[in-house]
Amino acid sequence: MGDSITWLGIALLAYEFDDIGQVKGDMMLSDDEYGFIMAAFGAGATVASFTSSTIDRSKNKAKLLVSGALMLGLSVSAANFLPFSVLTFLWIIAGSGISYAEMPSQILIAENISKEQQGKAYGSHFAWTHLWWATGYSLAGITGTYLKGFEFLTGGILSLTVLILLILNKKRSSAKSVNA
Repeated sequence: MGDSITWLGIALLAYEFDDIGQVKGDMMLSDDEYGFIMAAFGAGATVASFTSSTIDRSKNKAKLLVSGALMLGLSVSAANFLPFSVLTFLWIIAGSGISYAEMPSQILIAENISKEQQGKAYGSHFAWTHLWWATGYSLAGITGTYLKGFEFLTGGILSLTVLILLILNKKRSSAKSVNA
């Protein structure tokens, strides 16, 4: 299906870049509430990292990756329109989603690449993810500037759209390989 970072970076741009503007700007809350939001995301990510192997025992972890992407995309999409307490709960889900979406690539590298080559594999994965961070931050700046009040919705919709396109492309390429 390709690297999860493609669509994950789009959803993350909304979370990472615009959440401080949402909590401290639009909601006019303090650093304490912003800290709660960040802690909620971290708590979700931590719990997910410990439960990922029990949720998807398959070799390629595709179910885990897709479920994480859906969790992240859906939770980010609603963030512009919800009160702080609901947003905090959604950030727990978003944190879980990012871990579920990220874990497959880390697990696949650890399980399938020889120890001598793992440094190169992790290095290229790191470079690839940071390419998406650079793209994501730029896109977040644009959505935060020109789509104020809809930046999370935009990021979530973009993320889910790319996820759907990747799934459809994977199904199409799988069908071609079966027919070949």
